Amino acid sequence: MTAIVAQRVGAERRWVVDGNYLWLAETTWPAADVIVFLDLDRVTILRRVIIRSLYRAIFRRRLWNGNRQAWSTLCSTNPRKSIIALAWQRQPHYRTHYRTMLTGVYGAKMVHLTSPRAVRAFLRAVSDRSDGSAGGQA
Repeated sequence: MTAIVAQRVGAERRWVVDGNYLWLAETTWPAADVIVFLDLDRVTILRRVIIRSLYRAIFRRRLWNGNRQAWSTLCSTNPRKSIIALAWQRQPHYRTHYRTMLTGVYGAKMVHLTSPRAVRAFLRAVSDRSDGSAGGQA
């Protein structure tokens, strides 16, 4: 999979990698012009995960491989069963880990966003640019 991603990154002029795919960092980060780090606080993250999980459970939205959000997992405190428990448990680790990793970024412009307001401002700035690049920081 990493070889496929490396090939695509090399072939494409513009691309986006989204999520906690740390195994892709060695392939994608050196080729990136801009790295955007959404470093939101734990309360914001948890609120969003809970709302998204409730929505998926109520409306029985299909996830990956045909899975659906089970009501039983919403109240579980086991991070292996509950995305809510996982988000609560892992957020401090991800924050520390990404902050450490991003100190060694290979010349890419680093955009560190720490609030929903900063994210909105950044997205407005990006959408206002006629060339579509993400070079500006909010």
